[in-house]
Amino acid sequence: DLMREETELLLMSLEDVKKLYDKHVKKLFSNKEITAPILQMVIPEYKDCTLEEIIACMDDISYQKTAVSAIKSMQIDKRDTEKTSLEEKLILYDLHFKARKPKKASGEVLVYLHFNMEFQNDYHPGYPVIKRGIYYGAREISEQLGILTKTTDYSDIEKVYSIWICSEEKMPKKLQNTMTRYYIKKEDVIGYTEEPKEDYDLMEVILIREGEEPLKEGVFDYLNSLTQADLERTKKYSDIEWSEALNEEAKRMPGFADTLIKKTEIESKAKGKVEGKAEKTVEVVRNMQKEGFSPEMIAKIVQKSVATVKSMML
Repeated sequence: DLMREETELLLMSLEDVKKLYDKHVKKLFSNKEITAPILQMVIPEYKDCTLEEIIACMDDISYQKTAVSAIKSMQIDKRDTEKTSLEEKLILYDLHFKARKPKKASGEVLVYLHFNMEFQNDYHPGYPVIKRGIYYGAREISEQLGILTKTTDYSDIEKVYSIWICSEEKMPKKLQNTMTRYYIKKEDVIGYTEEPKEDYDLMEVILIREGEEPLKEGVFDYLNSLTQADLERTKKYSDIEWSEALNEEAKRMPGFADTLIKKTEIESKAKGKVEGKAEKTVEVVRNMQKEGFSPEMIAKIVQKSVATVKSMML
């Protein structure tokens, strides 16, 4: 029951609600039906593919006239979300997977693309997010080769994409509703050279920065439709039939998002932007009273005793 779940969330601490929300987002996006439209909209190799073909590439099966019913799993494998080595820092990826690059012609060598997808709530965590994205991409390239030896074959390196979906929280206005690609390209300084692009075009970081008033098109509209659980709008970007379980999972998104907003407002008011202003807490208590919350529930949320809350109520 969604109403009961939202009430339970309100009783939790703000930090615990954030953790649950993050966990839910990762779980939702680990469904290939959810992630495939993003790949179709932002990854050049997939822009001319159908969603069915992209999901087949993620599943590593031949997609020629393949029905979704033949897909081995609609869940992204979570085994590889943790990467560590003796010399380097532990990385916990939100989503981490590889998918086959679509074949252009018969006989072409089978090539994979490597992805990590991250959900960033704080755009100013104390360091530039783009630098972390580049580090993640570099680590993904390193992981492909393992321990370097004299026989290491660098031609085995496959292209890496690091995709960062940044929420509007703490996002400067001038950066909202923007998407930026950072990639490697060559520049001939003296003379002109012809070299295969695939030999140097090995890493790309994509920053998708959402806005408070999301654009009504493309990847921004799609992401917003998921946040709002506007499943009719979501279907504009996906012709893949969702399972009943996935539909139910998607419907929980607004509950989490709304609770985060309410919790943030309630806690900031309860603590008071201006210290010592008890009337702020009284206002919060009375507003919640009007919404039908019991004294016991209000007391837990504003972190006051039941007796104190009752003394503030009308």
